[in-house]
Amino acid sequence: MKKFNKINLVTLLLIASLLVGCAALSGLGKSPYVGKWSYTLDTPQGIYEGFLTFIKDGKIYTGTISADDEESELRNLIIEDGKLSAVFDAEGFTFDFVGEFKEDVFTGSLNTPDFSLPFTANKVKE
Repeated sequence: MKKFNKINLVTLLLIASLLVGCAALSGLGKSPYVGKWSYTLDTPQGIYEGFLTFIKDGKIYTGTISADDEESELRNLIIEDGKLSAVFDAEGFTFDFVGEFKEDVFTGSLNTPDFSLPFTANKVKE
C-alpha cells in the first residue's frame, strides 16, 4: 500500500510540474503587437476615429483597420523587428501603411502618391 501511495504522489507531482511549466511557457510566444489599437486621424475630409486589430497565427500576422462602420483588410501585412508595413483601401484611395511600435504606441504614416498623413495609435488595454 505504501508503494502505491508513493507512485501516486510522484505522478501527481510530475503532472503538477508539467502544468506549471506549460502555463509559464504559454506567454512566451505572445506577440506584443497582437490586439486592438485605438487611433484618431486628422484628414482633409475630417477626423476619423477607429481601431487597428492584429492577430498572429504562427509566424503570420493578419489585421484590419476600421473607422466608423467601415473595416478594411491590411494586405501584405508584415510586422518584423517592431516595424509594420501593409497596404489597404479606404475612401477611394490605396494607402501604403508604414510605422514603428514603441511599447504601447504605434507611430507611422498613411501614404498615397498624392499625400501622406501622420498616424498614431495606442494599444487598448484588455
